[in-house]
Amino acid sequence: MVGSLFAVVLVIGGAILGLVVGRWWVLLAAFLVPVAFIPAGENSDGFPEWEIALYAFAPVALLGLVVGVGARKALARRS
Repeated sequence: MVGSLFAVVLVIGGAILGLVVGRWWVLLAAFLVPVAFIPAGENSDGFPEWEIALYAFAPVALLGLVVGVGARKALARRS
């Protein structure tokens, strides 16, 4: 439940950030998501939390950023 809510927040936040910035280099911001999980340490299986965030949440954030930048580019082309 919390993971899916966090994923929705990442998609919406990424889309907003991509829409505001409008440059393709902002896609690198998706790799800041695992950096936020570094202080969390390890989970019960011994995997680092940042590694799980890299595989689970970074692609979701990247999707939101791509949608936002693409929308900005489409709006700029239209005007």
